[in-house]
Amino acid sequence: MANFGGHAIPGTFFLLYGFWLTVKHVLQHYWRTTQPKGRQVMPPFFKRMDYFEGGFKIFASFVAPSPHMPNVVSVAGIMVEQFVVDGPHAHLYDRENASWVKLMNWQHSTMYLFFGISGVALIASITIKQVPIGVDRLALSFALFVEGK
Repeated sequence: MANFGGHAIPGTFFLLYGFWLTVKHVLQHYWRTTQPKGRQVMPPFFKRMDYFEGGFKIFASFVAPSPHMPNVVSVAGIMVEQFVVDGPHAHLYDRENASWVKLMNWQHSTMYLFFGISGVALIASITIKQVPIGVDRLALSFALFVEGK
């Protein structure tokens, strides 16, 4: 998707996601500073916010609007990168021409995949007690690293 729409849609998502993280962490910080020192357990509202955030990241990474298919409201984000009309159609290397096929689409697919993994890690860190502390932030840092590359 080497066009304006292919970069404006994910860019808008990242701006909105950054704003969401700012608001969420400011609310959490404000709540912690107003509580007595002994109470460090977050209320259920913040857990629901994390479920919403993780579900939204999974949804946004696999379901995104396509600028190439305006009649389709939402189709899989990774699938859009792969199966648009001029996409690579899940072929990474063309043996006949001895060249790579649409590497920018592959990079975007990888970016969506890592944000989906970040959403799964966030939900897993909330629901499964055996998951080490900070796995959600580690997965998010990997996703941001892949996005920034």
